[in-house]
Amino acid sequence: MAEIFVTIEEAANLEGLSYKGLTSRISRNPNAYRTKTEMRPDGGKPRVLVALSSLSKKARRAYKEAQGIEGVDIVINERTGPD
Repeated sequence: MAEIFVTIEEAANLEGLSYKGLTSRISRNPNAYRTKTEMRPDGGKPRVLVALSSLSKKARRAYKEAQGIEGVDIVINERTGPD
């Protein structure tokens, strides 16, 4: 399964922190957070993305709710098929 990355701004909102608070946590403990940079199409500073798996369980749950993902229903629908 592919890793899901979100922007630092979105990750901070999911964690219930400010942008500065999350960047401070990442800088203090870089091994706990999986990050990658992505160049912006219009130039400028690269965008920093944080792996969803690096965030807390609360933040992962909030992301799933925001995306409308219900893991149990997906698994059940895949196994039962369209009957």
